[in-house]
Amino acid sequence: MLISDWQVSVGASLQRAITLYSANLEGQRNDGLRVLKVPIGSQSFCQVSIAAQVEKMEANSTTNLSGLDDLQTQPRLFKTCTSHKMTHLFAADALCSNKLPNNWYIWDSPTTNSITKIYSNFMAHMTNRNLLTSHTRLISSMSTNKGGLALPP
Repeated sequence: MLISDWQVSVGASLQRAITLYSANLEGQRNDGLRVLKVPIGSQSFCQVSIAAQVEKMEANSTTNLSGLDDLQTQPRLFKTCTSHKMTHLFAADALCSNKLPNNWYIWDSPTTNSITKIYSNFMAHMTNRNLLTSHTRLISSMSTNKGGLALPP
């Protein structure tokens, strides 16, 4: 694959941006930066950034379950607040990896495993079950007008 002048220009621009704007709150330089919450930089920077976001998702999910008693409000908040963080994390995880999958639906990584665990724990708590079947996940990911919860798969 040939690299165009435009790609070289964009790459150089990103390197300059990382150098200029990647200081953390303590003033120390990072080897990357986040643009619209997507980490750009070294593989270690991306992995640390993604792991921090996954930890926030898990904390949000736990707070949602422990702080609310209403079984209708819990999945709505999970869907509208917590689960929307997943989309950009999956893309960032794939982009930061050295090896891309042949098909997006078979992506396997520590990030995907952690998010699956968060989702499974949330659903298990809501349904008072220790183990969720694939049917449970399928139904919960279906649209509400089809009888599901419209949660991410």
